[in-house]
Amino acid sequence: MFNFSLKWGGLLSLIGFVWVVMEFLLGFHSEKIAQHSTLTNLVLLPVMLVLHLALLEFKRITGPKTAFKHMMIAAISITGVTVVLIPFLQWIFFTLINPDFFLNFKNFVVSTGKMTPQAAEGYFNLPNYLTMSVVASVLTNLVVAAILSSLILRQNKFFSKD
Repeated sequence: MFNFSLKWGGLLSLIGFVWVVMEFLLGFHSEKIAQHSTLTNLVLLPVMLVLHLALLEFKRITGPKTAFKHMMIAAISITGVTVVLIPFLQWIFFTLINPDFFLNFKNFVVSTGKMTPQAAEGYFNLPNYLTMSVVASVLTNLVVAAILSSLILRQNKFFSKD
């Protein structure tokens, strides 16, 4: 189970890291900052695909009698790996690759009137983003995994010959 979790949790973490680097390289952290909030949510598509593939592999490994509980345990173990890796990868991005991220976003939200300077300062900072990334990862992974596990198990019952 450890190698399985490391493989899929590492892949999910890498997807998030590559996604944020692509946003940066394509200008969504600077000149296209206004479109960032829409684009950044699209990362859910590859996350859902990878979780689906992980759960299908888990079911293939464990057999046709796999229970929902076991699929969720697999999802929790994958999520555990992402919880460890995401803060490290986020730190690399925000400190080494794009150290102007927080300043750019603070300036944007204040200049557009979406936040006061104090609110922007409280929201756009490394500790807050690390916390939000971990919480979002846990919630997203587990909710998506629960839905996918149900669908995978339902599909198995629908197509079984029993």
